[in-house]
Amino acid sequence: MDDMLVEDGACVGVHAHDRDGNRIELRSREHGVLATGGVGGLYEHSTNYRLLTGTAAASAEEHGVALSTWTTCRSPHDRSNTTKPGRASSSR
Repeated sequence: MDDMLVEDGACVGVHAHDRDGNRIELRSREHGVLATGGVGGLYEHSTNYRLLTGTAAASAEEHGVALSTWTTCRSPHDRSNTTKPGRASSSR
């Protein structure tokens, strides 16, 4: 996803690139679901991958698109007790 396609304050699709690098526009017929992948990569110690930075949720906010279930953010796999850099192991 390069950017959201927004009409009347609602996300109706995305601007993206296909495998060959061509710009494409994908539109939803009725309703869209934005699966952001989380923000766990923002934390210094996490089991999440570093690429999970919440950029899709940030894009929604920039465009004024409401996120209906963006109410809480917590990880049941918190590894804040480690001092190792990067993605922490999920085993104790």
